[in-house]
Amino acid sequence: MGPHMLTRSVPGGQGLSPSPTSAAPKVRLASVAATLVGGSLFGAVWVVPGGAWAAWPAAVLLLATVDRSRPAAAFRAGWWFGFAAIAAGFHWTPLVITRFSQVPWIGAIPLFVLFCVWGGLQFGVFAWLTAWLRTATGTPVLCYPIVWVALERVWPSILPWQLGQTQAAWLGLVQMVEWTGTAGVSFMVMWGVALTYRLARTSWRGRTAERGGGRPMRQAPGPRRAYTGLPPPFLSCRDRARPPVWHLGGYLLVLLLVLAWGSRRVGQIRRHLAEQPELRVALVQPNVDVDRRLEQCAQLTQEVSRPVDLVCWPESTVEAVPLHWDRFDGIRSHAPAGTGAGLHGAATAFLLCGGSSFAEQAAGTETYLITAFLLDGGDRVRGRYHKRRLVPFGEYVPGERRLGWLARFNRADERNLPGHSAEPLVIPDKARLGILICYEDLFAGLSRDLVRHGADLLVNLTNDAWFAGTTAMRQHQELARLRSIETRRYLLRCTTTGSTAVIAPTGEVLAQAPLSQPTTLIATVHCNRMRTPYARWGDILGWACVLTTGALSALGWRWSRA
Repeated sequence: MGPHMLTRSVPGGQGLSPSPTSAAPKVRLASVAATLVGGSLFGAVWVVPGGAWAAWPAAVLLLATVDRSRPAAAFRAGWWFGFAAIAAGFHWTPLVITRFSQVPWIGAIPLFVLFCVWGGLQFGVFAWLTAWLRTATGTPVLCYPIVWVALERVWPSILPWQLGQTQAAWLGLVQMVEWTGTAGVSFMVMWGVALTYRLARTSWRGRTAERGGGRPMRQAPGPRRAYTGLPPPFLSCRDRARPPVWHLGGYLLVLLLVLAWGSRRVGQIRRHLAEQPELRVALVQPNVDVDRRLEQCAQLTQEVSRPVDLVCWPESTVEAVPLHWDRFDGIRSHAPAGTGAGLHGAATAFLLCGGSSFAEQAAGTETYLITAFLLDGGDRVRGRYHKRRLVPFGEYVPGERRLGWLARFNRADERNLPGHSAEPLVIPDKARLGILICYEDLFAGLSRDLVRHGADLLVNLTNDAWFAGTTAMRQHQELARLRSIETRRYLLRCTTTGSTAVIAPTGEVLAQAPLSQPTTLIATVHCNRMRTPYARWGDILGWACVLTTGALSALGWRWSRA
């Protein structure tokens, strides 16, 4: 036997741990209940304001639910945990489906169940893969954050979320995303969670053994062969009688360094921004139906008493116009009397507003682009941005361009096409605006593209009226909040009903409009032109975890067949 390999054996066994005993029905019921409660707590992190701390114990419960089980049993437990987490965190989905896709409740509930089933699979795959790697190669503590981050990177989802986003309020920790992206925070959380669980389980088993009593812990088959060439506390295939103290010390040292650097970085960014060019902005939140939105936006803009450089109106404010239009004079009649020499009161201010464009073709064949228009004080169009990431089943049906019959399931009245340009909209001598429409601010890659093309300010125009009365408006903002740190740009969120806000490049929410109320949020921001490592290089950590997971899986498959 080589120095890097060992075989586990137990008395009376053939190199394998004893098979798990069958649990009594009451124990199984308690296990299922604990799984659902733990998953609900995990999902509640997105629902309860200030609940970021709950992500840590909830993730500990996830590991406790799936650990020490065979891969198939771990998959089932992880799937149920994930199902409960997605159901709790996105409980508002059926209501939004009925509003956005015009599907009745009897059809929205099955769609919601399918959404939860798919989301739960991510947890199930995580549980299965970590359990399988344990039986094949051992259970390295670092395996848990590596596999978790890898799945976050590659798992497809309509509403992308990451564990690290739950920690947005912990400013010292999340500053690292300018280097690692959100994957770095997810890694730190899951690493700490895995280490905490391993220490607690080892300590509990040690006390039980000292007392000489207690119910023996259920064991899964151990690894046939395990790699031991790396430091044991980091890649350990055996349960230790004492906790790996220096692994805990290593984690705490890394965490303290991250927090210390992050706290210092916040001060550095604030001082840097104070030296950058200023831009005075007014974010208009109309909170009315679409047929009155233009009038309400114009009226709220007229009530702005202080001079501003830029006025922002949200998505879906103006009606569709031909692509060749270069002025908006014809739409001025929709505004209330006394509007002045343009769509907005400040004749020298630029206006950014959301609408759509279409190419004039034969009747019934028009194609539409969801558009943000930048207008100068004379209502001339100075630039357009077309939405690049459309909402599936709301703005298009996947596959409808190749399979025409799928178009019948498209709820939109027109055929929407995605845009392709990430060029910023330029306010001469003032700012270069990187535009994100609707839920585009959930995708880090889109923000990076805008910054690479020279954007020094990010602006999100959103119609969140579909979410009115739910926690989804706040969730949308929290999911997008780290875009500001990743790029070190201000993120201006201008929405129809909320959550309208100004988010600083440090991740701080500097100004917040009340939800579901007509209001205008005025703020002074700075146009930052620095380029972060994450904006330059992208998800290096995420892809490194994907490659490492693949390597571990290949190694485990080889050993399991040896």
